[in-house]
Amino acid sequence: MEKKINMEKVKQMTLVLCGVILLGVGFMNYNTNEEETSSEIAVTDVGNRVGDVQLVSGNAIVENEKSNTSALVDNETNSTSNNESSNDNYFTKTKLERDEMYSRMLESYQKIIENKELPETQKSIAVQEIDKINKAQNSIMISENLIVNKGFEDVVVLVNNNVVNVVVKSSFLSNEDIGKIQNVIEREFEVDLEKVNISSKV
Repeated sequence: MEKKINMEKVKQMTLVLCGVILLGVGFMNYNTNEEETSSEIAVTDVGNRVGDVQLVSGNAIVENEKSNTSALVDNETNSTSNNESSNDNYFTKTKLERDEMYSRMLESYQKIIENKELPETQKSIAVQEIDKINKAQNSIMISENLIVNKGFEDVVVLVNNNVVNVVVKSSFLSNEDIGKIQNVIEREFEVDLEKVNISSKV
């Protein structure tokens, strides 16, 4: 009889221990996945909701090997004044959409931080995401200003899944132009050139 009771207790203790281990593993995975998902949301939203991202990612491939840098850039030319007006709007509209999206994201993360019912782990992730967005916005602002100061009429910079997409208002980009843009983006975003896509729009 005692053996049966002891065996029952051992089984119960084993089940409880397994349950605790599973809960611990599940909690760790939840935190890790939540952190990864949060950062993916911040980046993916830029790609999905802002501007002509397919144009950016499809029109330029920049490859860098220490001694050999090559770039393929599609230089679009549009002859009609309607197209020129439309493309002027492209830069203004895309920047506006991007900035509004960042504002909405910052507001959402701020609400998470201010919510007293949420755990500190979620609030900590929200703080990290706010910091990432602020850094991205700062890098975008500086790089766009620097590129315009190098003689380009207009430019829009978008970040999508750790890839920096640059669309420059120009009918043609020479290798020298591409090099100038690459230098600015590489310095301001601290990314490899293989993660920089450059395209032009007239």
